Amino acid sequence: MKDNVFVPVEATVGAPKVKLINEGETLHNLSVEGESVDFDVQPGETETEALRLSPGSYTMFCKYHRKQGMEGTLT
Repeated sequence: MKDNVFVPVEATVGAPKVKLINEGETLHNLSVEGESVDFDVQPGETETEALRLSPGSYTMFCKYHRKQGMEGTLT
């Protein structure tokens, strides 16, 4: 996560856990559209979170910066 962008914009996760690194200067979030995924990550922090999703492609977004274009695809 960087300010108002996910890097990469298209992420593929093969394990049930995902490592979230906020390299931005503000609070960011990983949410998944239509799912119960909602993780906040403070600036400069790293979080490892469990994803309980069925295999497939999902729209991920930052609930704080989606209007600024912070969204992508999680597979």
